[in-house]
Amino acid sequence: MVFLGMGRSKRPEAVDILIRHLDDPVVSGHTVKALGMLRDPRARAGLESMTADRRTWVREAAERPCPGSDEGVTRRTGRPWSPEVGRTRNRPGT
Repeated sequence: MVFLGMGRSKRPEAVDILIRHLDDPVVSGHTVKALGMLRDPRARAGLESMTADRRTWVREAAERPCPGSDEGVTRRTGRPWSPEVGRTRNRPGT
């Protein structure tokens, strides 16, 4: 949860700390989500590497649009990112 909280941080070093923890399997998923919240261009390469993660929710978080691009990072399917990707049908408000 600390890493998710860092996604709301205004501190510039938060991005660097999160990027360094993308390799940690314990926190990498939440790190991907936090980097997505920060939308810093420095995170693009790290997020691209996480699109191959074995966990679906991590891949979907990593495939969200990155700063400097109207499309998400390269998807394994070759299709451009769309806001409908990863939505759960039975979840209200999505």
